[in-house]
This record gives sequence, structure tokens and C-alpha cells, in this order.
Amino acid sequence: MVKQIILFFFLTMCGFTMSYSQTISDSISAEPPASFSISGNVDMYYRYGKNKTSSKTIPSYDHGINLGWINLTMNKKWKKVDLVVDLVAGPRADQFYKKEDQENVFTYIKQGYISYEPVKKLKLYAGSMTTPFNIEYLEPATNFVYSNSYSNTIIAASFTGLKAEYVFNDTWTTSVGVYSDPDKKIDPNPKKHIMGTLIYSGDKLSATADILNGRDGDTTAVFMADLYGFYKVNPAIKLGYQFHYMRDKPDRTKQVSEWFSTVIYAQYIIKNNLSIGTFIERFWDKDGYYFGSPDNHIWCFTLGCKYKVAQGLTLLPELRMDTADNPSFEHVSNGRVKTEQSFIIAGLYEF
Repeated sequence: MVKQIILFFFLTMCGFTMSYSQTISDSISAEPPASFSISGNVDMYYRYGKNKTSSKTIPSYDHGINLGWINLTMNKKWKKVDLVVDLVAGPRADQFYKKEDQENVFTYIKQGYISYEPVKKLKLYAGSMTTPFNIEYLEPATNFVYSNSYSNTIIAASFTGLKAEYVFNDTWTTSVGVYSDPDKKIDPNPKKHIMGTLIYSGDKLSATADILNGRDGDTTAVFMADLYGFYKVNPAIKLGYQFHYMRDKPDRTKQVSEWFSTVIYAQYIIKNNLSIGTFIERFWDKDGYYFGSPDNHIWCFTLGCKYKVAQGLTLLPELRMDTADNPSFEHVSNGRVKTEQSFIIAGLYEF
């Protein structure tokens, strides 16, 4: 099965590439030329702190210089068809994508989908896509700071299925999709998840609302909802907000696992190659979903900056402080403690 899928991707890429060459050479063709692009990024970081915990807010809590991940994205556009193959490897990829697809090639596929635009404003998708939930991305290049919030590290990283997206106008877009269990690229479970998204994009304010309802396996009902967006105060200052809720309820039991998250973001662009970013998060782990300790309120404050040293090369120093009501962070010598402080400096190269 894996070999067949890899062969399919390879043949599709080859077929699109040959079509591209034919289009360019055919001067009488009225079709627009196809395009093919490759982009990616790689990051490494150093962390200093006295705790070593299982939190996924950064790839690893080991001291010294560590690899974040290597990301390679291939995009082929031809007529109304768009093919995306997005590959990842490294500790960050293992944390987010090695949860359900253990020890196979799908661990390294961040995205692999094809889209088709049958008519103007309507686009259809099929394949594995990154989660629409959360304002943050797994790629540090697109975030205000290097590390992630708790909510961004606990939600599903990818969804595999079918999606239809419709653009009403310049400000409103909606989509609806049918997906397999989150983070599963191969799912024998016949029960699926329904997800709806509504996006507003104004001159200064943007907002996205997502709702997902379905079943993980045959025994657990899942519900997720979030609201996030940005507000541009002026060209130099941008504020962000996010509210997230998730609930799991196994069948034949009254036990419900819930968690809530509220995050406020801010970014100040000092000049073209230098910006300061921060976020403050309140994460209520009502049923011990994250650290195994029920009714645990976790606060996180992060302050960092992004300094573009040269073309494609960015440095990201950061200070981070986490506190919890219950002992949650693993100290190197004192067992579990309630606080954690970290200094991180990361290097990111984009191509």
C-alpha cells in the first residue's frame, strides 16, 4: 500500500512535469503555462533550563544544540489542478506526526493533497491537510516566536479526507469537510468527522471559526471548536487572539475529558528585518488531558524576537516562563515542580 502511494505521487509529479514542458514548447496552445515550485526550511536551537518535561511546546528539552525539523514542500500547478506534497523529518516532525502512523512512511508526510477548481470561487480538496484549528503553525517561520502554545501542541496536526471551499467575496470564505480520525492517514474506522470553517478577512480584522464533530474509533465522541484571528493596529503592530475548546466522551461512561485555552498574541515590527513577539496563554486542563493532573490551570508567558541576519537566515532568541497549579514539569533533580523557565535561541533557514 505504501509503495503504491509513493509510486502514485512520483508518477503524478512526472506527468505534471511532462505536461509543463509540452505547454511551454507549444506556442499555439491557449492554456496558461504550468508551474512547479520547491520551498522549505530547517531550524536548530539551543535551550537552557532546569526542567526536562514531556511538553511539546518546543521539540526537545535536552540541553545543547538540537535539530527542530527539516521541511520540504513541492507544489505543482497545472490548469485548475494544484498538487501539494509537504515532507518533514526531525524531532518536531516526530512529536506532531508520529502519533498514529507509527514506523511508516506516512510519518514524514505533513501534507499530501490535490485540489481542483471546477468553477470560479469553488475549490475541492482530497488528501491529507494540516489542521485549520489554531492561529499558530508548526513552522516557526510563520509564528511570532519560536516555541508553541499548549493548545497548538495538543490538537491534531493533520486531517485526511475531502473538503469543499467556497469564496463568497473578498472578505468571506467557508468550507466543509469529511475526515478520518485526526492524525490518521490510514483509518479503517467507517465513522468520520464533519468539520465546518467560516473565515472573515477585513482590512484590519480577520477571524476564523472552526467546529468539528465526530468519533475517534468506534467508542469515543469528539467535539472541537475554536475562534481566532488578528487585528492590525497599524503597519507595525499586530494583535492576535485565540479561544479553543475540546471534549472527548467515551461511550457507555459518564466520564468526559475537556480542556480550554485562551491565548493573546502581540507583534511589534521595529524594522523590516527585526520584530518582537509575545503571547500569554491560560490553559485549563480540566481532566488531566496534558500532564495527567486534573483541574490544572497552566499559565505561559513568552517573549521573543525575530532577527533576519541575511537572505533566508533568521535568529529567534526567546524567554519563556510556565507556571501550573499542580506539579507538572519534570525538574532534572527535584522531581515534578510547578514552574519552568527557559531561554531559547534558534536559527532558521528558509529556501
